[in-house]
Amino acid sequence: MSAAESITFITNNREKTLSPIYFKMSGETWKSKCKRYLNLITVEPSMSFYMMAFMITSVVEQAFFIHKACRVNHGLNATICDNLTADEHKDINKEVQVTVSTFHQWNDVAGHVGQILLAFFMGAWADRRGRKIPLLMGILAAVFAYITDISSKENRTLRVTIVEVCYLVTMPTGIALGKVLYNKVTNKSYAIMFTINASLLFLAIVYSFIRLDWRTNEKQRPLSEANNVFTDFFDGDHVVQTVSTICKRRPNRQRTYLLILILSMAFYTFQRDEKPMMYLYVQLVLKWTFDTFSNFKTYVSALQGVILLCAIPLLSKVFHWRDTYIMMLGALCHSVARVFYATATVGWLLYVGGAFAAIGPIVAPVIRSTVSKIVPAAERGKVFSILAVADNAVPVISGVLYTQVYNASIHTLPSAIFFLTIATQVMVFAIATLINFTTKDEQLVYEDGSLNEECIQEKES
Repeated sequence: MSAAESITFITNNREKTLSPIYFKMSGETWKSKCKRYLNLITVEPSMSFYMMAFMITSVVEQAFFIHKACRVNHGLNATICDNLTADEHKDINKEVQVTVSTFHQWNDVAGHVGQILLAFFMGAWADRRGRKIPLLMGILAAVFAYITDISSKENRTLRVTIVEVCYLVTMPTGIALGKVLYNKVTNKSYAIMFTINASLLFLAIVYSFIRLDWRTNEKQRPLSEANNVFTDFFDGDHVVQTVSTICKRRPNRQRTYLLILILSMAFYTFQRDEKPMMYLYVQLVLKWTFDTFSNFKTYVSALQGVILLCAIPLLSKVFHWRDTYIMMLGALCHSVARVFYATATVGWLLYVGGAFAAIGPIVAPVIRSTVSKIVPAAERGKVFSILAVADNAVPVISGVLYTQVYNASIHTLPSAIFFLTIATQVMVFAIATLINFTTKDEQLVYEDGSLNEECIQEKES
C-alpha cells in the first residue's frame, strides 16, 4: 500500500479516512486494524440473511405454485402435473399457467397495499426514532437509510453499492443452494424449504437486534420517550411530513429532480414483476424444467453481483462517469436483454440476453445514492420511505399488467411481456437523459448541513 492510498473506517458509526502514515506513527496493531475494518460491517449481513431466505425458495416457490394449481385448482393427477412440458399436455399447461398468472396478479396487489400504507408512516417515524425497528420488521428500505446515515458523501455511492451487492450475491448462491436442498436434501419437500426460509429470516432479526444501533444521528430520540407507541407511529403528522419533504421548494430545481428520480425508481422496479411470468414463459416456449431455469437464474444473478461490484466503482471512480450515464447504461442493457428473451428459440440466446440483463441492476443503487445526496440526513428516512412507496406501489399496477398481457397473448405471442418491460426501461433512460442534460453534479447535492451525523451509541433501555 502506497503513502497515497488511504483506509476508511467507522468510529462510532462515522466514517473517517486515514493514510498509512497514521498507522506507522500511531503504532496501531494489525488486530486493531482488523477491528476497524470489521466496524465497517453494519447492515450488510442483515441484507444477506433476508435475501438468502427469499432466494433459496425463489424458484422453488414458482414450481410450488404450478404444482398446486395443477393438483388442487385443476384436480389433475401427479403423472400429468409432473410432465406439463410434454407436447401432449400443451393445452393443459396453458390452462394451468393462466391460473398461476392470475394468482400472481392478486398476490402482488394483496402483498403490497399494506406496505404502501406503512411506508408513509415509517419514514418520518424512523427519522425521529431510528432505523433499527424498521429493520427488525424486515423493511429493507431501512437498510439504505441506515447506510446513508453512517457514510460520507464521497463514499456513499460505493457503500450503497456494496449493500446492493450483498443483495445480489445471495441470488446465485441462494438459487443454487435452493436447487441442491430441494433435489438432494429435502426430497423435494416444499414444507422443509419454507422452514429453512423462516429460519434465515429469524437469523436476520437476531443479528440486527444485537449488532445495529438504535439511532444513527443525534437528532433521533429513543422510543422510550414516546407516551404511546401506537399513536407515536400512526401519527398523521408523519404523512404530512413525508409529503412535505417531497413537495417543499429546494434550490437548483432539486425538488423537480427528486420527484423524477422517484418516478424513475418506479419505472425501474416495474420489471421485477416480469420474473414469475418469465418462469411460465420458458416452461411453455422452451420447455424448461425447474433445474434448467435454476441454472439460468444462477448464471444471471452471479453475473449481476460481479458486474455491480465492479462496474459502479470502475465507471464512477476510474472513468468519472456521472450517475446519469450509469443509469442510462443500465436501462439500455435491460432493454437489449428483453429483445433476446423475446426472440429466443434456443436456450443459448436466453443466456446472451441474461448477460445484458446482468448489467441492468446498476440503476437502483445510483438512484438511491443520488436521492440521498439531494436531501439532508434528517430527511432521508422520509425520502427513502417514498422510494419504498414507489417500489411497493408499482407491483399493484405492474403485477396486473404483466398478468393481463401474458394471459391475453399466451396463445399467440407470450413474449409480449418483454415488450412491456422494454417500454418501462425506455422511460428510465429518458429520465436519466433529461437529468443529464439539464443539470451539473453540484446541482444534485444538498448545499449545507452535515451529510454524516455521528451515531449515538446509547441503547434503548
